[in-house]
This record gives sequence, C-alpha cells and structure tokens, in this order.
Amino acid sequence: MIANKEYVINKLNELSLYAKKNFGQNFLVNDDISKKIVSALDIKENDTILEIGPGLGALSYHLSLYENDVYLYDIDEDMVNHLNKVFSHKRNVKVINQDFLKVNLENIEGEIKLIGNLPYYITTPLIEKILLSKGKLFSSVQYHQSPKACAAYSVEGT
Repeated sequence: MIANKEYVINKLNELSLYAKKNFGQNFLVNDDISKKIVSALDIKENDTILEIGPGLGALSYHLSLYENDVYLYDIDEDMVNHLNKVFSHKRNVKVINQDFLKVNLENIEGEIKLIGNLPYYITTPLIEKILLSKGKLFSSVQYHQSPKACAAYSVEGT
C-alpha cells in the first residue's frame, strides 16, 4: 500500500527525498481516499489517463490496475526515477519528466481523463490549459490538500 503515513515517511527516508515546496509537493497518506479519487474518474475502455504530479505513486498504483494508457507527468526528476522503478513492469504506464503545463494535449489520442493530488498554485493555469485545448474532451478529478495538512507531513527545513 503506497498511501499511508508510514510508507511515505519510510520511502522518503530510504530515497533521501523530502517534500519540495517549490513543486508544491504533498503526499496522500490514506489509501481509501486514493481509491475514491481514482474511482471518481470513472475510467472507460478508450480513456487516456494523465496524472499530474504523481509523487510516490499513491494514485498511480490504482490507475495502473486498469488496462488504459496511463501517463504520469512529474516535474521532479527524483520522483520520476522512483516511479520508473515502481512501474517498470507495467507496459501501460509511462512516466514523463515534464512540466504538465508545457504538454501539447492535442497530440494525445482518446478522451483525456485528468487526475492529480495538486497544490493550489497550479489550479488556475491548469484549468486555463484545459479550456484552451482545442477539440479535446476532458474529465478531471483533482484533490487539493490544505497548506496546513501539507505542512504536517513536510520534513523539517523544507
């Protein structure tokens, strides 16, 4: 189980990583919430799934259980390296080290379903990107944690 407090703390320590404020990182620590977020996406057979900021993979794990193409976009190279190891055996999961706001959505086939455990600062630019994408249909499930909740799980000095 990837979404629990003990796993997150142990994995961050094992990888010598921490929540990076400049990326607005926060980590889901409740697997039931992760399952509900993924379930709310209502994934269908031809959907293409894009996850923004997958971090340690709490949502990604549940997404990987579907047969759909799943693209994990993370701007943090450390997280990308971790995710590549975790999902190396999943042919339907592709990990991409890129700022999602710079992705050309018009090159993505199928109906796009967007998911993420997002920091507040990306919400407005993300909605603008979706609204300005020509001819694409979107479904989106975004989970926002309050800054106080994020701070509770950050490492001292970050």
